[in-house]
Amino acid sequence: MSERVVRHAGPVAPGDVVEIDGLLVTSEHRTAIDVARRASFADAVLCVDALLRREALRAGAFSPGPAAWPPNREQRRERVEAAADLTRGVLLERIEASRGTRGLVAARRVVEFATPWAENGGESLCRLALLTVGAPEPLMQVEFYDGQGLAGRCDFVLGDVALEFDGNVKYDDEAMRGGRAPSAVIRAEKMRERRVLRTGGVRAIGRCDSDDVALLAPLASTLRDMGVPLRPRHNARMWARRQK
Repeated sequence: MSERVVRHAGPVAPGDVVEIDGLLVTSEHRTAIDVARRASFADAVLCVDALLRREALRAGAFSPGPAAWPPNREQRRERVEAAADLTRGVLLERIEASRGTRGLVAARRVVEFATPWAENGGESLCRLALLTVGAPEPLMQVEFYDGQGLAGRCDFVLGDVALEFDGNVKYDDEAMRGGRAPSAVIRAEKMRERRVLRTGGVRAIGRCDSDDVALLAPLASTLRDMGVPLRPRHNARMWARRQK
């Protein structure tokens, strides 16, 4: 062990090793299991969320193609969940077959909690923050439609209100803005919000950012202002694993 590196000795099967840019590294599944067993809950969820989403993408569960993308929203969600469940099953089987018992309970909790619906690390951390402040389990990436088609999609929906996680990159990164000025991006978001609210699917839309998620109190205040009940003690047993 050095000041910056902690080494945990253990066997690595040949199938757990892949080559990337000339370097031999552990596979995504093996890395996710190791992180889930050894790292903090938040760090492990970040890792497993990313793996579940990548596997769902590889399976075509998020594909917009007409053959792979059913028109029914519930069918689409079921497709993503099925792909995620397959990966969860593989991870849990490998966790149970792991040598030693250290971190097995923690790893199971991480895999059961993780979701393919977090589109980035910020959303993963926001979901963890919602759990911590006692919010009800949200649905993620919920689409709302009106007479013109897709009105918009919200990051989190908690009952009859929605919460959007704002990462600064979409305002600061010119490529993500598509050449538009930050003010134009903000105007477009306001128009989308108005259109979503007019669908009647939610009655209010709140916003939060990385600071709100890290501090927790501002996030809790935003949720209370929208009438979301917070029950931290109730959430101590954690949300059910899968979002329906």
